[in-house]
Amino acid sequence: GSGGTIAGGPVYALVVRFEVRPESVAAFDRLVAQTLEEIREYEPRTLTYLPTAVVDAPASRVFIEVYEDEAAFVEHERQPHVRHFLQAREPLLDSVRVERLTDVPTA
Repeated sequence: GSGGTIAGGPVYALVVRFEVRPESVAAFDRLVAQTLEEIREYEPRTLTYLPTAVVDAPASRVFIEVYEDEAAFVEHERQPHVRHFLQAREPLLDSVRVERLTDVPTA
């Protein structure tokens, strides 16, 4: 097994929960779709970028993000399409919660 590693290294991942304003869900989803295309095209070190909807919470979205390493995440945050997403999402959201993930400690 991989021993809790992704792509041969330590886990560098995020889970991000967005509470979208109910009237803005369609606009947020369009923004995400556009940004996702650019992430796939321009960010080979972003290993997983998975936006999901939450069952029984129609205005909630959870993103699962996995990066090669912390430097890949920093590179992701610097991309013009990501900077646009971060700015354009603000009026569409009620809240954002970011959980940074790492390897489970072993005894």
